[in-house]
Amino acid sequence: MLRGIGIGLGVLVALLVVAGVGVYVASSMRLNKTYQIADEQIAIPADAASLERGKYLVTTIGQCVDCHGENLAGREFLNAPGIVRAVSANLTRGKGGIGATFTDADWVRAIRHGVTPEG
Repeated sequence: MLRGIGIGLGVLVALLVVAGVGVYVASSMRLNKTYQIADEQIAIPADAASLERGKYLVTTIGQCVDCHGENLAGREFLNAPGIVRAVSANLTRGKGGIGATFTDADWVRAIRHGVTPEG
């Protein structure tokens, strides 16, 4: 009887290991996938009305400030010690911000498709 229980537990452990490896491989493939998205050239207005509309979209509709902070300089928005720590990107043109390196096409790709310049 003990032998049967041992075999059953061994099979269960083996199945769990195989399932864990399968989940790891599948998630790694998805995380490392790159996308080739053609650059979209759009006219970006800089008039006062457009800037006010953009501020409205960032703070209300898109809720970008929830993760990136009031000034979009990034912030830690989730911290469960030992489990997860999530810090959002600094979107400004200041020190450490990606705004200084992103082109207009990079912003369009990131906002519309959620893809970095590297794919």
